[in-house]
Amino acid sequence: MYFTKIKSGNTEIISNGTVISYNQNPIELKIGEDNEYLILIFDFIDDLSKNESPKMEGIAEGIKLTLKLANFVNPLGGGSNSPIRIGTFKNKAVYLNFRVYQLSGNNPLKSDKTLDYTIYLSEEV
Repeated sequence: MYFTKIKSGNTEIISNGTVISYNQNPIELKIGEDNEYLILIFDFIDDLSKNESPKMEGIAEGIKLTLKLANFVNPLGGGSNSPIRIGTFKNKAVYLNFRVYQLSGNNPLKSDKTLDYTIYLSEEV
């Protein structure tokens, strides 16, 4: 059986990928094993009437973290400038780095989002 183990600096990359939302629904990632995991939800909220810049709010509930991402509508992308610590898993620090892209088409409020993400596990707690 083949596998790939990815590291960057002193961190192990435990999950990474590109996901396109379905019909403007949130994207949910379940990371870990069957009996020990984290749930990360990317919830996209667009209100272009206020002409506000993109912003992020995190809501933690046990093993679940919901990131409310408002006004991430740029086709060139927007997201974290550096990894963000989002919690602890198996006594190690968990970090997230992400970018969100939207191809607006005719109606920017009716377009799905493309999410690029990397989740890191670090010995530094």
